[in-house]
Amino acid sequence: MKQRVFTVGLSDIGISQLYLCREKLEAVDQWFDAARIDDYEPLPVFDFGNGRLTLTDGHSRAFTMLCNDLRTIRVVLDFDKMITSEMGQKLYIRDIEWCERKGLHTVMDLSDRIISEKRYVVLWLERCKRLRNLFSSDITSARNIAERFPDMYLYGMSFNGAVLYFERNNMYYRFENGIMENDEFFNNAETGDM
Repeated sequence: MKQRVFTVGLSDIGISQLYLCREKLEAVDQWFDAARIDDYEPLPVFDFGNGRLTLTDGHSRAFTMLCNDLRTIRVVLDFDKMITSEMGQKLYIRDIEWCERKGLHTVMDLSDRIISEKRYVVLWLERCKRLRNLFSSDITSARNIAERFPDMYLYGMSFNGAVLYFERNNMYYRFENGIMENDEFFNNAETGDM
C-alpha cells in the first residue's frame, strides 16, 4: 500500500531527540541540494497522541533543510512496527517529554545542541538505551525508588537493573546499592570534558 506524501511547515513538526551529531550534519550537508528537494525521500512523522506530527527520524535532514531556507517539507506517516508497537510508543512519548522538559519544540531549537559524535553516542544513544532498559523491565521498584527523590527525573536503568539513572538541572546521577552519586560519564559528556 502506497502511503500518502504531504507537505507541512518545518516549524509545525515536533522533534523526538535532544541533540544533533555534528559529523552527521556535515555529511548530510555534503549531499543535500535544495534544487533536488523533490527527489529526496519524505521524512517520517507520527502523532503520538498530542495532536502534533513529530519526526521519528530525519532530524539532521530537517535541520539541513531549514538551514537552506526551506520552510516546508514533504513527510509521510511512519507506521513502522518500532513506532506503532507498545514499546515504540512508550519510548517516543518519553523522548518527546524529554524535549519538552528542555524547551525543545522544533528542529531549529536544536541549533545550539549540535555536538561531536563522541558526545552524541553518550548523551543521546546511551540515554535511549538506558530508557529502553527501564521500559523493558518491571519499573515498579524503579518508580518506588524515584519517589524518594522527587526533585530528580528518572530517565533510565542499566541492562541488569542494578543502576537507576536520574537527572536534575542538566546534571546526571546514578543510584546504585542505595547510594545516589554523580554520573561522571554523562556529566563529562554534557560539559564536553571527555
